[in-house]
Amino acid sequence: MTTNGATIFSKEVCPFCKKEKELLKENDIKFTDIAGTRTQVLKSLGGKGTYLLVFVDEKLIGGTQELETYLRS
Repeated sequence: MTTNGATIFSKEVCPFCKKEKELLKENDIKFTDIAGTRTQVLKSLGGKGTYLLVFVDEKLIGGTQELETYLRS
């Protein structure tokens, strides 16, 4: 899979966030991690207001399950 990179919105104590960062690394997808974003901001970006929120090539992928589905495709 070729991408220009990903942006993830996470928080440090989130086990799902840690898992998804590892998945991105395993798939050789470089990412920028923006930690500690307020939930209101996550909602305004199109998310549910919960962590993890992932964008790949500036396209909203979603959260944990959506990222895993995206990586399998």
